Amino acid sequence: RSINFEAWHYLDEDGRSPMHWVKSLPKFLTEFVTGRKSDVVFAITPKEERQYQKFFAPRTVTLPLRALANKLGTHAPRQTDQLRVFFAGSTYNVTHNKRALEMIVKDIAPLSKKQFGNQFLFYITGAKFPDDLRQYVTDNVRYEGFVKNMDEFLKDMDIALVPSLFGAGMQQKIFEPLARGFPTITHARGLAGYPFVPGRDIITAETTEEFVAALGFFRSFDGRKRLSENAKKLSQDLFNREQMDGIVRDALAHLITLSL
Repeated sequence: RSINFEAWHYLDEDGRSPMHWVKSLPKFLTEFVTGRKSDVVFAITPKEERQYQKFFAPRTVTLPLRALANKLGTHAPRQTDQLRVFFAGSTYNVTHNKRALEMIVKDIAPLSKKQFGNQFLFYITGAKFPDDLRQYVTDNVRYEGFVKNMDEFLKDMDIALVPSLFGAGMQQKIFEPLARGFPTITHARGLAGYPFVPGRDIITAETTEEFVAALGFFRSFDGRKRLSENAKKLSQDLFNREQMDGIVRDALAHLITLSL
């Protein structure tokens, strides 16, 4: 059961210097051995399923984060003039979380303030907030720290903002909001092969200006509601308990057949 394709994850997090490429070679080797020696590999995303297949895994299937089945459809958009935007990084000593945080507090939030005033308030959760970024926690940026009860916290939120500059695997901070039905903005790469369609189920962006323009689109209640309903529907199809249990049952049936 893969959490992420470890070699690519290491290079994404630490950089692709010559020394890091050398250090990644044993990680590629272990993934190759995993693929060749396993009767079934559960990849966590469609993108990584294709990577394992390239490493000659005899049978590879995608098994999403199973906890998503408990989050399906829990958000309903509300009509409000001041929208609450959240980013739920787990901890900011993880490189890709810190880079996403930097983009929000240094670039997106200030440009949003310039264009829209205080129509958007930005809420940051997670541990180990970097000291060098505390100066950017201003009137439209709030740092909540570790949130013990996320269900209660999310009741007051309207939009998920999740820059995904690099990193491997299935980032829960993208897919849990989608499963819940939050209007969500992220980089296209963060979808990792899952069939969420930009403009229909989610908004994707690359630059600061595109992220802020996407926020501007979400000032429309009808726009938020449409994307929320579409994300809920697709998430229900992809992440429901019966669907994921079926993936596991099919794999077990395959293993039983091999043993006969």
